[in-house]
Amino acid sequence: MLLNKPMEALPCVEKAFSLDPSERLYFDFVVECRLRIGDLRRGFEMLVQFERFSECAPQWDGFSSLVGLSIVINAEFGLGDVIQFARYFRLLKEARGAGRVILHMPLDTHHRLLGLIETAPGLDEVCRQVRPPDADFYAPLFSLPGLFKTDVGTIPARLPYLFPSQPELDWIRSYSSSCGFKVGLCWQASVKTEVRWNERCIPSQYLAPLMNLPGVSIYNLQGGEARRDSFPGSNSMRDLSGFPQTLRRDAALISEMDLILTCDTVIAHLAGALGKRTWVMLPYSTDWRWAENGENGENSAWYPGVMKLYRQEQPGDWAAVIDRVRRDLLDHSRLH
Repeated sequence: MLLNKPMEALPCVEKAFSLDPSERLYFDFVVECRLRIGDLRRGFEMLVQFERFSECAPQWDGFSSLVGLSIVINAEFGLGDVIQFARYFRLLKEARGAGRVILHMPLDTHHRLLGLIETAPGLDEVCRQVRPPDADFYAPLFSLPGLFKTDVGTIPARLPYLFPSQPELDWIRSYSSSCGFKVGLCWQASVKTEVRWNERCIPSQYLAPLMNLPGVSIYNLQGGEARRDSFPGSNSMRDLSGFPQTLRRDAALISEMDLILTCDTVIAHLAGALGKRTWVMLPYSTDWRWAENGENGENSAWYPGVMKLYRQEQPGDWAAVIDRVRRDLLDHSRLH
């Protein structure tokens, strides 16, 4: 799949999985191939079979009535995954009548979502304890697309479904009053353990052509050590490092921008969930969630109408991606 040929890879990984169905790596490859070719229904249904809330019962099966009952959703993966699938909380209420939806976020990194994820429609409570609270039903977060029989045509994509808080907005507005076309920029995933980190991140030296464009103000949305990267023109970026680096803060800053320009990281999902116009710069071989009916198009079925995808046409060629982005930025700034 690193060759960007999931259709050709699928028969091979399915054969390997049939020979050793206990091997999680083979299972993951089959699921990713299915999702990347646009076969969301089968890919997500496989996840339902595998992802179990092992210590809790009963598991919700997608059919049992939730009317007036409580359900705990376990957020077992990363921040971007939680944001992407937070759209399903509303469905649990509207389509299944759940009385109470509780999100269990046990990982240390999940604290960055506090004060933001609570704004998702349908969510009643967030639990940060190691063990989940008592409830009538349980389900892993990643099982929700499969339990709702999601395919490309039925992705719940009502935007926005996350919202900034007013105090953060007021705080940010006092620092982001520049004229021109305001662009929030993020070029690296902040957690190096994230999947395919090296492929997804953009070496900062490629960003120089985006600096000092006429009519464009760049705001530094980068987290972690990379936010201090030095490259030609980097000192022209507006830096809000004095603010606490939380996703709640980022949500307010994103809301004040005209455009978000980011690599494949949590900022892409946050901006999309906020309904903000977002351009995502992607490597040659992308994660499944950026596939569009199995095609390498410019649109995202998960964030329709607000997201544009800029893909490498050759492995590792960030220069060409940046050049396309630069030309489009200039066009947009002239129309602003």
